[in-house]
Amino acid sequence: MTTSKPVLEVSNLSARYGKVGALAGATLTVPAGSIVTVIGANGAGKSTMLNAMMGSLPQTGHAAGSVQYAGTDVSSWPVERRVAAGMSLVPERRAPFDTISVDDNLLPGRSPTYPPRQSGRRDTPHHILTPFPPPPRPPPPPPRHPPPPHPHTPRAA
Repeated sequence: MTTSKPVLEVSNLSARYGKVGALAGATLTVPAGSIVTVIGANGAGKSTMLNAMMGSLPQTGHAAGSVQYAGTDVSSWPVERRVAAGMSLVPERRAPFDTISVDDNLLPGRSPTYPPRQSGRRDTPHHILTPFPPPPRPPPPPPRHPPPPHPHTPRAA
């Protein structure tokens, strides 16, 4: 067991979607340098808990409780501010987010020691993108030949 100061502390976290409760009273402490797993049956609230911690519940969702990151209460912060502070969640998803750039899809997996992004700056290093070359372009379609002339159309001599 490590004695590091907690990097993440979650207290009495609850979440609901509309009137339906999905999570009640979750508490979690993650010391710096630790690896933590969240295990449970389908529908137990694992994804809801992680999304509530990140402030990324869908519009129908609502979270209550305390989320502290690096000693700061981030409970009322929007997801963008939490990410800018260093929090990230890499969801179990086998496809990229199609509403953001390739650069932004790669950022959640970057090293925590990688320099932070500056607003509006593209800074994904070339060596990260090299293993993902663009797919080959499909061959051009065959040329279109004009249809044969209509039988009653006069032909040029």
